[in-house]
Amino acid sequence: MSRSAFAEQHPWTSPWWKADGENSSVMAYIVAVHILAIVGFVLFPLPGWKIFLGWFIMACAGGLGTTVGYHRALAHRAVKLNPVVEQILIFFACFNGSGTPSTWIANHRNHHANTDSALPLEIANRYDAYKDWLRTMEIRARQGLMRG
Repeated sequence: MSRSAFAEQHPWTSPWWKADGENSSVMAYIVAVHILAIVGFVLFPLPGWKIFLGWFIMACAGGLGTTVGYHRALAHRAVKLNPVVEQILIFFACFNGSGTPSTWIANHRNHHANTDSALPLEIANRYDAYKDWLRTMEIRARQGLMRG
């Protein structure tokens, strides 16, 4: 098996800086955010407590948007939110860099379809779920079920 065919079946073996076609915009966004953060620290090394507080509130709002809005309300439908609150949480999740709701939900449901196990929660920790996910991805790659 050639190196390129192997990398197509196993995306985690590719270097992190080489994004494929559909992920190149996400990679550009991540690089731009980090470059802007460095420029911000150079231009404004000590922004003050007001800017720090504003950043902290926005980061928390983005986290709530992702965990409550995307995860609990949209992906699992475990909580019913007021439509205005739901849209505000979606805005903050998008602002936080979590992506569009449809993409995030599809990826999360795919994650649950391929990593859930019958083990009790005390045993099936995150590490076990990650190992199961990697094993499932290898099996799917061998069977030719992965996009390439």
